[in-house]
Amino acid sequence: MYNLYRAVQQRLETLLTAEATLTSDLLTGETEVFVDDATNFGTESIIGDYNNILLYDSATTGKRIEGGYQGTEIVNADSVYVTSNKINLKTAVTRDWLTSSSAKIKRAPAGINVHDVIYGDLSVIKKFPSVCVSPTTESMEWVFFYGSKETVNMEIMVYVQQSGSENALKDVTKLADAIKWILMSNLHITPIGESAPTSRAIVPSVEYGNIQKGSTFLKAARINWTGEVYYDRQYVVGQSPTSG
Repeated sequence: MYNLYRAVQQRLETLLTAEATLTSDLLTGETEVFVDDATNFGTESIIGDYNNILLYDSATTGKRIEGGYQGTEIVNADSVYVTSNKINLKTAVTRDWLTSSSAKIKRAPAGINVHDVIYGDLSVIKKFPSVCVSPTTESMEWVFFYGSKETVNMEIMVYVQQSGSENALKDVTKLADAIKWILMSNLHITPIGESAPTSRAIVPSVEYGNIQKGSTFLKAARINWTGEVYYDRQYVVGQSPTSG
């Protein structure tokens, strides 16, 4: 089921961290953003309540401050007006974003600037907030002649660095909500390189807590995801059943 784990990770990575580089200056009061590639800012990725995107440039520190991140601007995209190289904003920007300063635009669902979505664990994370996708259990049962159902469980861990304010708890909760929406908005994720999608998927539970990495204190959320994949199986005596 590695291909399914990777498919979930790639979906989260695209919808949480996709970015593009501005190809023309975006000036105060404007709402049209021209970029090198707006593919990952399409209708699915910015529909509903999670159409937030973040503007930043070479002078951005990214330090978490009340209402956002130092040196950035968070705006809302209009999913109706996204083309291959243009994104229309619902509201105008309040400062200039220049190509000479390497201005970029990035997905930021719920206004959270996610640095990484990895297939792995906390030990490899360098910056926060970040997300880890990890398998937990797999099971298989025969459901009809030459047919099987594989049930896959994985956990999506969300980590946000504590900063002596309520921001960390707010951010981990908002980010968990955004991830639940991403997972539940497509219940039929197809494992990479395969044709059988998950027939049913659900987020049965979310748990919150605290964790420490070295001297860094983190707020964390564990989002549990369960998916079922049905396969037609070819069975030959002396061999493991293979998908047909």
